[in-house]
Amino acid sequence: MSEKPCGAYFFAFFEKFVAPILTSGGLAAVSSSFFAALYSAFGKYDVVHIHAEGPAFFSLFPTKSGIYSVSTHFSTTQPKEQ
Repeated sequence: MSEKPCGAYFFAFFEKFVAPILTSGGLAAVSSSFFAALYSAFGKYDVVHIHAEGPAFFSLFPTKSGIYSVSTHFSTTQPKEQ
């Protein structure tokens, strides 16, 4: 725990867990995102942070459980300078 200049507190907590994955038919990413979001919906978390827009579809589970969810998507629409 560290105090920020504005007086707010920053807490970081990471937990490892095993999620079942369906590897047939290209369902690995979808199934892991589904089970991870479902797991987080029943956990005692304040905020769930989900990366990418595909897995963000499943942020519905924690949100319906009353847990705040934040989704991050990094876009490559802007050309990068070499």
